[in-house]
Amino acid sequence: MTMIYLWRIPEFYPELLIGEYQRDRSPDRFLFDRGTRVAEDIPAPSFVFNARNARLAVLGRYDILPNSTMVPLVTQRVARVLDEMAGEDIQLIPANVTAGGQLLSGFKLVNVLRLVSSIDHSQSNFVCIPGTKQIAKFNRFRVKPDALGYYHLAREAEYHPFILVSEALKRAFETHNFKGCAFIQPENIKP
Repeated sequence: MTMIYLWRIPEFYPELLIGEYQRDRSPDRFLFDRGTRVAEDIPAPSFVFNARNARLAVLGRYDILPNSTMVPLVTQRVARVLDEMAGEDIQLIPANVTAGGQLLSGFKLVNVLRLVSSIDHSQSNFVCIPGTKQIAKFNRFRVKPDALGYYHLAREAEYHPFILVSEALKRAFETHNFKGCAFIQPENIKP
């Protein structure tokens, strides 16, 4: 049985280096967590990283730049690996990334196209938004062992903020020593 992981911001990633999504000049950020392809002619999503804290040299240490959308923003190196392993599961969208007034080139936003029902409801514990069946948060999250099937990357169908990652993709990221994301086992999420 292969493990399934959650794509997360690393525990000790500096909060001051989290990029801000520029809503006034970008598409609605919720377009990128629905599990559907977006039109090719949308404006490029734009991100700004704090000039004092996010100097180019500091950001250059990371291959994945955490940001306020919770949608992966990756370098071309990461995009190539994702395209090779999960090309049918994603849409790579060119993004505008600015730090210290300078444009950083080559970044892509990863629009995850697959939705899977991974929640093991008998073993999970979650809270719904009052008056709805929409999940607000998890106290305990357990996945069905075969939930990803042959996908390497998918969003949880009932809780879109969760991006599920295959063991093979996790190993590929470790082999390439990509920095800026962490993969945790679902049972290790903190409420």
